[in-house]
Amino acid sequence: MKFSDRLKGLREKNDMTQEQLAKVSGVSPPYHTEIRMRNLSSSLGCSGEAGKGT
Repeated sequence: MKFSDRLKGLREKNDMTQEQLAKVSGVSPPYHTEIRMRNLSSSLGCSGEAGKGT
């Protein structure tokens, strides 16, 4: 399963919009979209550092 598919499934299971998920995960909505569109690996999305620094 792709990381983006898992992320979408969890977001929908919790009745959250993409913007809400971005806010609670500490990343900007555009970065959340980039993660979803590029299908970044779970190691990047779960490191706690996603969206920081670059």
